Amino acid sequence: MTKNISALRLLSAILLFALSLAMSCTDDHVVPEPVPNCNRLNGQSRAFPCEFEIEKLEFMSGSSNTAVAATLTPTDSLFAPGKEYSWQKTGTEDFLYRYKVQLTYKRIAEPPKGQENQYALYMTVGGIDTEDFLDWSADINTANMAVGETRSQFYIIDYHLNPWTPISLRMRLFSIVNLETYKKLQKTPYDYTAVRDRAESWIRFKAK
Repeated sequence: MTKNISALRLLSAILLFALSLAMSCTDDHVVPEPVPNCNRLNGQSRAFPCEFEIEKLEFMSGSSNTAVAATLTPTDSLFAPGKEYSWQKTGTEDFLYRYKVQLTYKRIAEPPKGQENQYALYMTVGGIDTEDFLDWSADINTANMAVGETRSQFYIIDYHLNPWTPISLRMRLFSIVNLETYKKLQKTPYDYTAVRDRAESWIRFKAK
């Protein structure tokens, strides 16, 4: 009888140790929550999860890499032009506002499997969701970028003005796009028309 009790106590101790070990391993290796699909402009879920999140867009002071004149976020995207911008006269009738900006973005989901994933940064003039108003596209550094990783990259934005329209600092739209996903979402059965619905992340910004 005494042997049986001792055996039961030993078995209980072993089970308790195993349970404690399993719980400690679980705490050290927490399974991340799945990233939900981001929403389209109409409030519906996008067909694919968004891969990136734009955290902020910083307008630098002149050509500086460190001095920030204004910081914009996706929910606060108005900036006040001032001495910080680099202003250049390019002729007798046309003028140029040139801004150096730093875009900070974070990968929040893995790229889709089974397709070639190449990325670009699109900027549209007027913040309009049509490629007819695409001002330019540029490379964006996403190589070997892990989920949860954040990077920053500098770009140059030009505003062309003239004397008869001196306040034409129109809305702009930055969009991070996966070129393959972007094309897929344009086609049936998705038929997305808005650039912002096809983009992985975007930010609109305008001078006050």
